[in-house]
Amino acid sequence: MAPTITEDGDDVPVARRRRRWLRWRLLVPVVLAIGGAAAGIAWTQTPEICRTETAGCGRVLVERVSERVGPPEEPDESQLEVVAADHEIEFYGMQYPTPGSYGTMQDLNIDTILIDFAIGAGPEEWMRQLDEADAAGLRVVAWLWTPGWVWDDAGEQWIINDEGRSFLTTVEGHPALLAVYGTHEAYWNECFGCGYNTAQLQMLYRQIKEIADVPIYSAFDGFAFWEDFSDETTFSDGICDYCDTWYYPVLADGTYDRAEYINRLREEVETFRELAPNSKFVWVLQSFSSELSGRSLPDEEELADMAELAARVDIDGIWWYVWSFDQSQYQEVLGGQPELHDVVRESHELFHPLEEGGE
Repeated sequence: MAPTITEDGDDVPVARRRRRWLRWRLLVPVVLAIGGAAAGIAWTQTPEICRTETAGCGRVLVERVSERVGPPEEPDESQLEVVAADHEIEFYGMQYPTPGSYGTMQDLNIDTILIDFAIGAGPEEWMRQLDEADAAGLRVVAWLWTPGWVWDDAGEQWIINDEGRSFLTTVEGHPALLAVYGTHEAYWNECFGCGYNTAQLQMLYRQIKEIADVPIYSAFDGFAFWEDFSDETTFSDGICDYCDTWYYPVLADGTYDRAEYINRLREEVETFRELAPNSKFVWVLQSFSSELSGRSLPDEEELADMAELAARVDIDGIWWYVWSFDQSQYQEVLGGQPELHDVVRESHELFHPLEEGGE
């Protein structure tokens, strides 16, 4: 297929990279040099301890680019037409609901959940968790914590331990399983230079698939940034079957940065579809407040708008993040905000118009 050409004579990927470079060219060296301690850059490092056996670390916001330098842009919704939706999404999900809220998930039209599975719990407990979700009509992205696989520098390969192997073969084939959680922010991994490259992540994907025929889910803090950062961190197929990213647009002062949200939504979908056409793109919606991350809780109008914009573009799944979590990380979460629940319930129709319309 011939490339699409812009008015400037560039094909679309070249034009896209040029836009990003113009936007980030002064910021990336600053971030690398001083870790973001500069005016206009929001930088939050992952805490040394942000997980327990029962609570996931979650998405500690690590903004590697400026929220914006200078006056806010005017939102340009027309750019979403470049990545317009042409199909219904595969799942409408909620991260970290408690088992006692599974009935509420059904009421909110949620069909998929992401929850932790403790590495020491064993097959019987892992199956009980999946059976419980299945009984509530929910599919599961199962995150084994701590992960059962680590990179071995000496051997230049992944070591999947006995617990990891047991987990994979236990959950394989369960009717409630949507996917097994593979890696979290793997290009970053808590600091520049600490992460993994694309070839290493593809190796892990293959090694897991050799043990069990399970779909693999991974989260990435952006695809566009890491493409620009290095050839070795340019995303590709063969890393995850379901791959998510996000931009959380309600800032610490309560400003809804709608223009940047639209920019990021378009940019991430466009980048992903070019780099990994055989993988599935998942978008995460902010429904929390966090002093650590410098984010405020969206109100009903903002939450509905975020969902409506996401429903316009070519995505395969959507998460509401987050239902419940450690209060030290997220001071307000969706489970404790009943005034926002109608937005979640009603936004389902945006992503499943034919189902809701009965046609």
